[in-house]
Amino acid sequence: MKFINKLFLLLSSALIVTSCDSSSSLTSSSTTSIDDTSVKYVSKWGDEYAETIISNLGVDLPYIENKGFDLELTTDNYGDPLVCIYVYEYDDKTSEDLTIEYASICQNEGYLITSGQESAFDENYNIITYTIYYADGWINDVDAIEIQFLEGMHNGKYALGIFAYNYVHYDTNKWPTNIVNRLLGHDIPSLYVEGYTYYAELLVDDEGYQYAYISIENAYDTSEEEYKQILINNGYLIDNSEYDEYGYFAFPGQQSEYQDHGIQFKHSYGYGLEIYIMPM
Repeated sequence: MKFINKLFLLLSSALIVTSCDSSSSLTSSSTTSIDDTSVKYVSKWGDEYAETIISNLGVDLPYIENKGFDLELTTDNYGDPLVCIYVYEYDDKTSEDLTIEYASICQNEGYLITSGQESAFDENYNIITYTIYYADGWINDVDAIEIQFLEGMHNGKYALGIFAYNYVHYDTNKWPTNIVNRLLGHDIPSLYVEGYTYYAELLVDDEGYQYAYISIENAYDTSEEEYKQILINNGYLIDNSEYDEYGYFAFPGQQSEYQDHGIQFKHSYGYGLEIYIMPM
């Protein structure tokens, strides 16, 4: 579950929102075109913003008619790109009207729309309750986009606030083959038990190298030895020399089809079975 802490002056003061796991496949909302020499980005929000939106999110964002908006690129608490658009009220269009209209626009473009009530403190430490909308869609078999939007205030003006970022999607009831495939180009031996809940991420370490993280929080304490045996049966070599601190390390043996990765795994109470997959 991803948390964003983004300042947006509402009828409250701060926005803390979470991503949804459910989403739907999008219609073709990216208008990227490719010629022989370069990639040309085109967006309904304007050519000056096209590259910012599409190069960071993979698709264009649903567009709403307006008479003025600001767009900025920042990062969320995880260091990932976060595209922010503030669409200002105009004529008889209030920020509430714009928010409801934007939900309909996103839904028509194939996004799954949900909403919820959130609470925050205003500048006088009074609790304010507000409605936030979530629009989720799948870009491909791994990448998804979430757009979180709500009415509020920016630069002293009432506005519809739109906040968009990418995340990876997968079936939490199955081993995340698509995530591993994205990292390595192939899967690795998996541990599947009916009833287990899987969590997966593609992450980047401090040196800029990508790796996959899989957590099975409700895995039995025997799952560590079960997974070790699965790897041994598939020709992996097991290193337990630093087990107490790091758990097991596993590397493909000479007869293994793929020699391009290492696996670290350990079971602990509170975290379940944690698996790290690192390209080599």
